[in-house]
Amino acid sequence: MLSKARRLLPVASFFAIAFTVDHLTGQRYSSVWGSAAIIASAVSLFPAIRPALAAFGGFSAIWVVFNLVRAVADQWPMEIAGADAVSRLESALFGGRLPSEILQSFYFNPGQADGADIVLSIVHGSFL
Repeated sequence: MLSKARRLLPVASFFAIAFTVDHLTGQRYSSVWGSAAIIASAVSLFPAIRPALAAFGGFSAIWVVFNLVRAVADQWPMEIAGADAVSRLESALFGGRLPSEILQSFYFNPGQADGADIVLSIVHGSFL
């Protein structure tokens, strides 16, 4: 019985802190504090999920940093090369045609969408 109470003490603490902060901030971030309390409780009650959460946290951190660097790079005032420098280089290397143009003419069928079209469209959309 004491073991269960010990395991539930952090859970009760997480929700008490979330409840207190939620009321102190005028319930502006209820979903954030509630979600944080639920996640902290799950990690506390189920220690077997900690390695998976650590891996997911690492992946998430890398993804966030990557997108922040991309956002800063888009606004960076210094330009090393012109916007069309890569396409001009590729065109020169591949006989006047871009590699993407060659691949599209080889694989694309305008009358039909197959699995590769769907998967690659999702990948492309994830970078917008």
